[in-house]
Amino acid sequence: MSFFQDLARRLTGSDDDVPTVAPAALADWLAAHPGARVLDVRTADEFAAGHLRGARLLDVQADDFAERAATLDRAVPTVVYCRSGVRSARAGRILQELGVAT
Repeated sequence: MSFFQDLARRLTGSDDDVPTVAPAALADWLAAHPGARVLDVRTADEFAAGHLRGARLLDVQADDFAERAATLDRAVPTVVYCRSGVRSARAGRILQELGVAT
């Protein structure tokens, strides 16, 4: 477990089995999952400052995050990212609860 994954687990109180992929392995994961969805769960300002090509903004801190996430196609493999892993861990838990493939 990486430092940031451990920190995210500690800060979110999560012992969930949300699958993770190391940043260095993301390109391989995406190649193995054609049509996968990439969600940037940072704020709109962070997204505007720079994001992964093809990423879709879905701010996990927004009041309507769960409602918007519930509209996602549950069958599409999804990877989420943020700056340090805390928000993506939170988003991953919510997505799993909604039945979205992560």
